[in-house]
Amino acid sequence: MLIANGQLLIEKRFFTKSAFLGMLFFFFMTYLTYLINFLLVINILVCLLIVLLVLMQQPKNQGLGAAFGGGMTENLFGADTSNVLAKMTRVLGGIFIAICLVLSMLYAYQARTPGTQERLAAKAAEIQAARPSPTPAAEESPAPAPAPEK
Repeated sequence: MLIANGQLLIEKRFFTKSAFLGMLFFFFMTYLTYLINFLLVINILVCLLIVLLVLMQQPKNQGLGAAFGGGMTENLFGADTSNVLAKMTRVLGGIFIAICLVLSMLYAYQARTPGTQERLAAKAAEIQAARPSPTPAAEESPAPAPAPEK
């Protein structure tokens, strides 16, 4: 991707920046549901990793950490295990908060956009307004019902 004279060069074609942003917005709107579901899966995986990291940390009095084999994390990460696990927990916590904020913005945006049913109803109303109404035909009286046979 190259920028030449204020235009973006993509695959030997010139697009203005606004056209590129428009295509990006269209792609974003088309796949918004897929993006939300993907971020939810990533968020669940981050949550599970945080739980595992917290359980692997050894507390000062060897509480639940000893139940998982006291020296397991020291063998895995070395003698400075508590610093590594604490740093990884902080990083994953930050990732969790960031994904939650992005998901809240995406859900708010999705709630503002009209759904498929509303768009179809608006299109149908537009078509009905454009179609001329038929002239009422002369009212015909209904045929009398036949007499019951005895």
